[in-house]
Amino acid sequence: MEGLEFNVIAEDKVEQLFQETLRLLEETGVVFNHEKALNILDQNGAYVDFKRENVKFPHTLVKEALKNVPKTHTLFTRDEKGKSLDISVGKTYFTAGGYGNKVIDLKTGERRQATSLDIQQILTVDNALDSYDMVGSPSYPTDVPSPLVQIKAAETLFKYSTKPFSAEAQNLVEAKYILKMAEAIAGDPETLRKKPIMGFYAGCTSPLIWHKNYLDVAVYAAEQGIPVTIYSAPICGVTGPITLAGMLTLQHAEILSAVVLLHLVNKTLPIDVGVIPIMMNFREGNCNVFSPERLLIEAASVQLARSLHLPHHSSVGMTDSKMPTMQAGYEKALGAILLTLAGSQTIGPFGNLDDWITTAAEIHVIDGEIVESIKRMIKGVDFSPETLAIDLIAKVGAGSSYIGLEHTRDFFKAEHLLPEVGFKGSWETLKKKGENIFMEDAERKVKHILETHMPKPIGDIQAMELVVKEAEKNLLA
Repeated sequence: MEGLEFNVIAEDKVEQLFQETLRLLEETGVVFNHEKALNILDQNGAYVDFKRENVKFPHTLVKEALKNVPKTHTLFTRDEKGKSLDISVGKTYFTAGGYGNKVIDLKTGERRQATSLDIQQILTVDNALDSYDMVGSPSYPTDVPSPLVQIKAAETLFKYSTKPFSAEAQNLVEAKYILKMAEAIAGDPETLRKKPIMGFYAGCTSPLIWHKNYLDVAVYAAEQGIPVTIYSAPICGVTGPITLAGMLTLQHAEILSAVVLLHLVNKTLPIDVGVIPIMMNFREGNCNVFSPERLLIEAASVQLARSLHLPHHSSVGMTDSKMPTMQAGYEKALGAILLTLAGSQTIGPFGNLDDWITTAAEIHVIDGEIVESIKRMIKGVDFSPETLAIDLIAKVGAGSSYIGLEHTRDFFKAEHLLPEVGFKGSWETLKKKGENIFMEDAERKVKHILETHMPKPIGDIQAMELVVKEAEKNLLA
């Protein structure tokens, strides 16, 4: 969808942030725990201390990479419509997903470990909802052996969704199997490169360390021409500075150091960037995913990414609330609205609770309605002779009704969002239906989707399953 553009910091502060990030990269540097990465950077003008594994970046090297990194790329769906997502500054898409391992049965209130079946059902719901343009594994399957967790999660994404996703690979072995699965789905490696259906995530270990396992994945993806999203996720006041500007500087130094490396590996590689600031709850010692400060960091990061013409991946749509309460609603909505206004290219992951540890199919439905409302706002107001309705207003005149007119019937669905979840009736109706009608509507929609919707992803699923069987045989031997 066409995006919006809203600034939380002044343009001169964006430039100051960029210059301070360049200074940090040039004077302090970043640790790369990866021999191949060190050699590549050394051969291309970076100052490499091989003993300390520290790399310092001349500002000219950073600017040259940023100048030439592709400014846009495309991801493809695997349905009959063949929809494509143009990932570029000025476009906004929404994603569902999560990073935890728990689900809540909202009918019983039971919170338990997530299974493969839970993930299949939630992905089926996400696939049916037009709210979400992209998906991710809503949780990790806890009923499979540890070496196969990411591989089985990717298998479920390939089988139960037609939408693009970014894979979580914790090491090179997982990355190779997941890419082999994607190639099997596509039919051959060349077809996958022409029409990518997935990418990979790669994250820095703050402060200022790129560990070998994540660089293995990122460098391998770059060599293979698969899109990479680079992110930085320090804990504010613990592994990152307590100040917002300090967090921004640290995170962008970590991100841009990897942008330079991956661009040197593959000059045509599509790269997205994203900050995931984690906020410490200093009262109790746990980490949180919502605060106004966190949103300011993310929105300012969008401004810098926009100035550098880099697609930005946000991490909002989450909540610290343990259950679908009023707190969950306002935390998700505030984050999503601000990052939409800021102009982030992908916004999410929606569909989770509890610092993104816990999920439930009903939450994906409820969050989908938040997303639909935001998409309606992005769509804006249509000005045409038909919608301005000047002749109609003159014809109806004063004191008459528009309710029975053909114009009203024709434009009602086109102009107005009709939520399926969320009560808008009277107190009297609420009393008849019961006070839990909101959650009951969400549950009803989940059941309807599971009964009527079967994802039909295009691609060679059987060939992909053979790759999974190969992984099972080799990794569990």
